[in-house]
Amino acid sequence: MDPVRSYPQFQHMMVGRDYILKVCGEVDVYTEPLLTAALQKGFGAGRIIVDFTECRYADARAISALVRARKQAAVPIHLVLETESILRRILRITKVDGLFVIFPTLEAAAA
Repeated sequence: MDPVRSYPQFQHMMVGRDYILKVCGEVDVYTEPLLTAALQKGFGAGRIIVDFTECRYADARAISALVRARKQAAVPIHLVLETESILRRILRITKVDGLFVIFPTLEAAAA
């Protein structure tokens, strides 16, 4: 295990028909397959809610995993992102923010 890299941790649960995935740590080229696998677990849900509020770093590979999941899941993907988060800015700059419903809190996303 690399002591410099912060491997992501994923907490997931079903709440009603919602699959809620909480991403903690960092998602990059090395750890993106873990995010992809965690997202795929929610493909049978009514919607997927991904909480990135405790994700310290996410690069273009995280965006790619989200876009692929959105195309494959055939259900809405709601993202929980802080207003000024880097990931939110990257989504906006790459013009894929419209693929997702973005909320500032998990409570708002799950309502």
